[in-house]
Amino acid sequence: MNLCFICDEYPPVSHGGIGTVTKSIAEELVRQNHNVFIVGILPKSYKGEKYEEVNGVKIWRLDHGILLPFLSRNTLLYKLLNKIFQIDFLNINSVWKKQNRLIENLVSEYNIDVIEFPDYRFAFEHLTLKNNVWPNIDIFKIVKFHGSINYFNLEANLKIDQKVLKYETSLYEYADQLVSVSDYTRRKMMLYYDLKKDIKIIHNGLEIINKGEAIKENTVIFSGSLVPKKGIVPLLKAWNIVCKQNDSAVLKLYGKGVKHRFTKHIDPKNMNRVKFLGHINKEDLINEYTSAKLAVFPSFAEAFALGPMESMMAGCATIYSTATSGIELQVNENAVLLVNPYDEGQIAEKILKVLNDEDLRLKLQIEGRKLIENTFNISRVVQKHLDLYKSTEC
Repeated sequence: MNLCFICDEYPPVSHGGIGTVTKSIAEELVRQNHNVFIVGILPKSYKGEKYEEVNGVKIWRLDHGILLPFLSRNTLLYKLLNKIFQIDFLNINSVWKKQNRLIENLVSEYNIDVIEFPDYRFAFEHLTLKNNVWPNIDIFKIVKFHGSINYFNLEANLKIDQKVLKYETSLYEYADQLVSVSDYTRRKMMLYYDLKKDIKIIHNGLEIINKGEAIKENTVIFSGSLVPKKGIVPLLKAWNIVCKQNDSAVLKLYGKGVKHRFTKHIDPKNMNRVKFLGHINKEDLINEYTSAKLAVFPSFAEAFALGPMESMMAGCATIYSTATSGIELQVNENAVLLVNPYDEGQIAEKILKVLNDEDLRLKLQIEGRKLIENTFNISRVVQKHLDLYKSTEC
């Protein structure tokens, strides 16, 4: 089949979960002899290649905004200028239209059978188009719920962005089929957007990496953006409790964000046992999981998070959250522990339990890895996508 995915964060450019998941699916489809095409838009400051072919996947990127060649987008000055002047989003409307024309041409030239759009597009906050928002194509159109802008706003009890809502609801109406990465997100999207269409569930999956066993260091890992919705504050408060009963374990936090917003929650005498280590690449992160005793993800808001699955796949005992789709990952209660992210006492109790009970830790390591291999490996996930594609009359 000839398949197209719209993805504004397709690796190797800076990316989050949507980019990671799309890449895994695309490359597995290529391994199964399908043709895969990626189209996305992104700011010039990301410096993405306009066209490249990676592992058999053909990728087109259209850029918007302007490039300040002597100023990195990661500097505070750049962020300030961007906030004031929106330099990353100048000419966004014309680039969006160009994207639509490119999609229309690719559909015609390569006989695309199915196209998939994500529900999250950062351009929605900057577009001012009133009509002809979507490409004019007569093929089967899927929209996948990874967690839209207003989904996360509503999950956090924040105000709905009405301009963004217009584009989101228009996209859902445009779709022939809606797909959610979790049942939790499916139910919430039906509620938040009053959706009447059928929504199928296909969980995220991982490419299985075999690292082998490693000597376990007395470390606990968190990975993810350093933002409140990831449960950083209750984790740090729980760590203060852990340190009273464990005199050597170290908490390592990996991810982008401003650590100074969170250090006030760490007891000063525990500061040397909390390490904010920034963003690292996936391979290095998997190595960290492999050598750690435990990984903890007390998140308040997710669709179907990759972090807990990656740590389980790497043979690391894992604690996840009851607040979102965690129960859907806990297919086997021996594979992952769940905690209430609103209860730092419970988080601390579960951390101490795993650190102190080697038999429990080994069981979580073995059963967690087995669960990912048997249920959430990318080949199984891709087969579910193909079953959906083949059920259409495209």
